[in-house]
Amino acid sequence: MLRLLSKYNIKGVFAVIPHNFLELGAYQIKLLKKYDTYVTLHGIHYINCSKTEGTKTKFPDDCDIDAQCKKLREYQKNFQEVFGDKLLPVFVPPYNSISEKLEQELLKDTFLLVSKDNRQNHHKDNMAFEYNIDIDFMHWEPFHLKSEEEILTEIMNRISDGQKLIGFNSHFKCMNSKWMKILDKLLFTLSKFDNVKFVMPLPLTKQK
Repeated sequence: MLRLLSKYNIKGVFAVIPHNFLELGAYQIKLLKKYDTYVTLHGIHYINCSKTEGTKTKFPDDCDIDAQCKKLREYQKNFQEVFGDKLLPVFVPPYNSISEKLEQELLKDTFLLVSKDNRQNHHKDNMAFEYNIDIDFMHWEPFHLKSEEEILTEIMNRISDGQKLIGFNSHFKCMNSKWMKILDKLLFTLSKFDNVKFVMPLPLTKQK
């Protein structure tokens, strides 16, 4: 994925599960730095803590806000020491779900944005959701990679609705040879249009 993004001069953002990453991820850290890639925190660890059947979240409404904030602030500080300005002040919650109280607390002093799922907000102001996911390349229930036709249809629908900035989301579970060929084909096609640009809409620094 890193090589493919580099091929088209695209600055991707890799959401990293922080638990044990700095201790066990030396090779991954080396690669992310080699390709000058942006990084965000992706939760703490990927565990479903929801008590409601049929829903998934790491941060339910009854989670310990103070404890979670303390942990995430520590991770953000430690990751900052490793990745410098390539660590974005953006939090990516697992399952695209987070307690509203926790989200607001994190936005007070540690993060500028919380990136979630924007796939149901077709007709809303595009710039208000510039840091969210618009098109996910995966079907999650049941789990499988979307077809080329499905992906292109979603892109065209967004464009038809007047959306000018579209956020793509991939996942490590779909990064096989088939997916790389599809993505390479998609990026190659998009790169041929003069009115298509690959941009970095996320804020790079925490505002004071």
